[in-house]
Amino acid sequence: MMASAQTDLVKLASLVATARRLLGEGRAVDLSALPGKVQEVCADVARIAPEEGRLLLDEIESLLSSLDGLAMDLYAHYQSAVAGRTPPSMAARAYGRSG
Repeated sequence: MMASAQTDLVKLASLVATARRLLGEGRAVDLSALPGKVQEVCADVARIAPEEGRLLLDEIESLLSSLDGLAMDLYAHYQSAVAGRTPPSMAARAYGRSG
């Protein structure tokens, strides 16, 4: 059981690292599978004995840090995209409509 949880942690960490790398390259990232993968890992960890789970603590903390980093990367990517857009009110005024 612990081996399965550890394997799933490694796979999820790889998914997050790949997403962060792709975002860093300015590429699109499909994160639709991420919530389900996180749920799987949580379920795996919940099924193992607490003393075994403690052995995974460093990997879990590292994954949480990576997920936080991904969230920050996504926010920065969003802010960058929004900064380059014309606000709707300005676009409406440019075409003679009030916004």
